Amino acid sequence: MNRRRLAKDATFQEDYWYNTSEVQPEFPGLDIYAFCHSLLMPRWSQNAGTTFNYIMASLILSGKEEIYDEFGKKSFRHVGFFAITDLNEAKRTLIHQNETLERYFVLFHVNRLLHRTLAELFPSGLPKFSAPFPQKLRHCFEDIRRVLRKKGPTDSHLLSAMGFKLLTEAASQEKSLAHVPLPLTLALRFLDSNFSKPDCSRTSVANAARVNVVTLGKLFREHLRTSINRYLTDLRIEKARQLLEFTSESIGNISERCGFAYAYYFDRVFRATVGMTPLKYRKQAKKPK
Repeated sequence: MNRRRLAKDATFQEDYWYNTSEVQPEFPGLDIYAFCHSLLMPRWSQNAGTTFNYIMASLILSGKEEIYDEFGKKSFRHVGFFAITDLNEAKRTLIHQNETLERYFVLFHVNRLLHRTLAELFPSGLPKFSAPFPQKLRHCFEDIRRVLRKKGPTDSHLLSAMGFKLLTEAASQEKSLAHVPLPLTLALRFLDSNFSKPDCSRTSVANAARVNVVTLGKLFREHLRTSINRYLTDLRIEKARQLLEFTSESIGNISERCGFAYAYYFDRVFRATVGMTPLKYRKQAKKPK
């Protein structure tokens, strides 16, 4: 069975799932070491200098990351920022956060296949970019966590496939950046940062995208095959499913955190989308696999 570790103090909170199957150097696949859901509090900081023999894929879920590079230049990374980092060569300093920073990250054991895969998918070097469709990347991370949470021996081939799916989705999004209209990118970033607010509306999204509602609606239909409201609802329900499955928060709190002003409305929308009540979904999700 895979091992779980919960770590928490005044500056950070992390929920790790480790792959405890024996490392097989000859295994013809991507070798994932761990998945982590991380919360870094405003007082958290870390200096450069610590290195590990892993390659890390990470996605910012909420908050803002403020960093200095090796030349002392400050920059910011926002919700939806995706990066792959070789932790054996990392040269950056994370400074104190101004707000809680929430991330997913996956650690890959370094092997020849991983290096070859990264070189083929990212010929210009390890990627660091604001993802145009962060929700798709989020699903890839969560698929990896689900594989690691299953009871019994780890399915190494399935886990490898989920790792490959994450990397190929990242490569696809990096290539698509030039073809995604800027207003749509701005709208998706805004939604990822503000879906938890009950007053998040089509008008506020359009204002953030610097176009009118009609134009933005056309962009959503053309590029995402959905509407602004449907995308927002799906985003809220997906977050609610995560909280129901992986936390013990009350359904009322989850409703609030996911942007629903009233719990009864959350219950109705959840049933219409998922096919069952939030309570039933939680009971099924927490059954031993």
